[in-house]
Amino acid sequence: MVDTILKKSQVVESFRDLPEEVTADDLIERILFIQLIEQRIKSAESGNIVTTDQVMSELRKLRAEKMATAQRNAA
Repeated sequence: MVDTILKKSQVVESFRDLPEEVTADDLIERILFIQLIEQRIKSAESGNIVTTDQVMSELRKLRAEKMATAQRNAA
């Protein structure tokens, strides 16, 4: 996979709505989400379209991974 270059302004803007104290995992997750969106936009612009079902499946997977990580951290 090719690295996606993010603009600092995108990252800073996405952090504005976070609480004053956050975990490093939350920050990394936010950056990875922005990266995923940028990758999907570039993919769509080059004609590679993803269906709604595929997106929903990927979001469910990401949510499950986040919940598993949270449970491991709580233990």
